[in-house]
Amino acid sequence: MAEGNAIYSVVSNAIRNGDPLEDLLEPLPDAIYLTSRDGRLEWANSSFLYLFAGSLDRSVQLPPVDITYDPLTRMSDDMIVGGCDALEFQYKSYDVRHRAIILRTVKRSLADCGDPRIAIFGMTRVVEIVDPTGEDPTARIKRLWGCYQGLSERDQGVLTGLARGEKLKDVAKRMRITEKTVDNRRKAALKILGLRSQVDLVAMFVRFHDRGYGNFGF
Repeated sequence: MAEGNAIYSVVSNAIRNGDPLEDLLEPLPDAIYLTSRDGRLEWANSSFLYLFAGSLDRSVQLPPVDITYDPLTRMSDDMIVGGCDALEFQYKSYDVRHRAIILRTVKRSLADCGDPRIAIFGMTRVVEIVDPTGEDPTARIKRLWGCYQGLSERDQGVLTGLARGEKLKDVAKRMRITEKTVDNRRKAALKILGLRSQVDLVAMFVRFHDRGYGNFGF
């Protein structure tokens, strides 16, 4: 946040004075970008363009943000436009090469800088490349759905129950099996699906729902 605030001060002063941003922000390794109230990209440095467009050509049309994977992108913009002065958050996303990455973002309001086109300052840093294989997110969901469909009906019932927030004992009682059996089936199914945590499990079902594979009660 401290680094983001320092760069924000430079940017806001430059906008107020009508100074060009290129010389100030092009050398920075972090992705720096300015957006309008409705989320349109008004300016971005080369680090941003390379990360999210795969090109340094400013005429390249950026792909639309997939809110299934980046729900904080739109939500954080709405919070800034709604009166929040500053935000800092970390989240998982995908770059233009479909690599799974962890990003940390700082956003600040530019509503008082005198340029009606610009409302939000953003600075995003790549914290970690989680999956460098570059699997397309849509293809990954299709593959996960195929793996999930290959599970037994009982294993599917265990996973959906746990993803909805049921406790092990509740799932065991509903399915008339022991808690140990529920836990063993959970661990085996997560391994088959390549998931590491309860958060990954819930996210998988939400994405299934969002992409029309079924309604799981989320």
